[in-house]
Amino acid sequence: MYRFILKRLVMMVPVLLGVTFLIFTIMYITPGDPAAIILGDSATEESKAQLREDLGLNDPFLVQFGRYVMNIVTKGDFGTSYSNGRSVSTEILERFPTTALLAVLSICVALCIGIPMGILAATKQNSIFDHLATTVSLLGISIPNFWLGLMLIILFAVTLGWLPPSGFYGPAYWIMPALTVGSGAAANIMRTTRSTMLEVIRQDYIRCIRAKGQTEGKTIWGHALRNALIPVVTVVGIQCGVLLGGTVLVETVFAVPGLGKLMVDSIKAKNFPMVQGGVLFIALVFSFINLLVDLLYAYIDPRIRSQYQRKKKKTAEKA
Repeated sequence: MYRFILKRLVMMVPVLLGVTFLIFTIMYITPGDPAAIILGDSATEESKAQLREDLGLNDPFLVQFGRYVMNIVTKGDFGTSYSNGRSVSTEILERFPTTALLAVLSICVALCIGIPMGILAATKQNSIFDHLATTVSLLGISIPNFWLGLMLIILFAVTLGWLPPSGFYGPAYWIMPALTVGSGAAANIMRTTRSTMLEVIRQDYIRCIRAKGQTEGKTIWGHALRNALIPVVTVVGIQCGVLLGGTVLVETVFAVPGLGKLMVDSIKAKNFPMVQGGVLFIALVFSFINLLVDLLYAYIDPRIRSQYQRKKKKTAEKA
């Protein structure tokens, strides 16, 4: 198992390096003069030229990219924000807990809705509930998050006055953003749960369990669901990563002071180091989530766990 983890960590290096190169290239070719952004339009050309030299902006592209990567690897330094002169790492770490909380709340909403609806839709195939659940999942995937967020604000904040329209200062502020972000994830989880459960409940061992007199609840929840969880866990892991990066528009709609809103504001201000650091940080978190999902496979499915144990045993025998 440890060798598998180490192997996955090593495989993350070229992925993160590729993401870093891509976002650095995009920011490099994006129109805009960082010196003018930092000093303002009223600065003289001499001061702008001196700042470009001090920041190393006159160096060739590969030199700038190499320096950026070395600063990240050796110092954990993602650069300095053009807007306020603060460290990008500090800004990200201050905003990330809010985004992480929103992602966790959203995935909880998605799991509480998606898995039960998927199971019921599979066990009651071609019923009214199945058709209704399929329609709801289609709407959940099709409706843009920012539009749904605006509709929720109009309904629950403006019309009914039940919830605050913006901010993220307590449980009452969390409800609408979590519902907005979690709706699309719930639809994906429901569809996956339904399809995998339909495949599992048709297996011979499920018929055997039912023939032995086992109750339907224990058959579904205790046997069928566990064997159907591998694809569901995969989708949940992907959705966790997507939610970390996909809350950008929702955070903007609800004025949530998270990493997504920070990146949107940075893009508007052409704050290139902040955008680069935010994208790279999300890619790093996404990679670790995928590693966690792979480890959960071994916990859920004994067959996968036995493969790791056999590999470990063969390695010990060879030694």
